[in-house]
Amino acid sequence: MNNNLNFTLVNFKDHSGYVEYYDDCPACGWEVWENLYLTDLVVDGQAIGKAYSCFEYQDWAIFLDLQSDHEAPQDQPEVNFTLDGATWYSVYYDGYSTNVTKRVDMNGRPREDVPEDSPEYTEIIKAYDRLTALVEDAAAKEPPKKA
Repeated sequence: MNNNLNFTLVNFKDHSGYVEYYDDCPACGWEVWENLYLTDLVVDGQAIGKAYSCFEYQDWAIFLDLQSDHEAPQDQPEVNFTLDGATWYSVYYDGYSTNVTKRVDMNGRPREDVPEDSPEYTEIIKAYDRLTALVEDAAAKEPPKKA
């Protein structure tokens, strides 16, 4: 994995919205703010990779053929990124732990699990944390609330 975490976002396309999550029943529902996006990752003016986040059912993600591996609407969006253009990592929270998988290209199958106790997992999470912070800054504007 390319360990250069000095990447910035370029060509950021924000697809954010309020998304309702339910915990086993509608009576347990809550609203959370999510940033769904597609962006280039750049270091010193050179594109080093891409990142995107989506639910399986987002129209823009389906149009771009960016599907996630988990389909349940209550799941958090899956974050996908590459820092070298070849190996793609997916990070998602399943309600109990943060899961990481890797694959050979953006839509590659099958995906290989990255063990939580591995050095690779630690490096991926560092890149994920950096990406998450940049996305939160870039997508700070909230959409209008539902009437």
